[in-house]
Amino acid sequence: MSKEKLIKVLNRIQYSIKENYLNKVKETDTIGFEELTSIRNQFIQESFANYQNEYENEFIDNLNKDNTELLSKIQVFVTREIYKLAYDEKWNIA
Repeated sequence: MSKEKLIKVLNRIQYSIKENYLNKVKETDTIGFEELTSIRNQFIQESFANYQNEYENEFIDNLNKDNTELLSKIQVFVTREIYKLAYDEKWNIA
């Protein structure tokens, strides 16, 4: 439930999971919009699942009145970060 653990989870999403999906895109000679969108959506789903499994589930186990608001803020932050990663310029394969 620490800040360091959250940073570790976000780094894994950015540097491991994202790279796997970008490689899928790069391996394809030609890619249509629908296929790119599908791959990007898979990345988003896997990223959220990773965040929930590695961080949020532990937080929820210890949830109380004091940290409910903090969890909401963390969820908004993580959602924003995942979508930033999903829609940055690296997905624009030329």
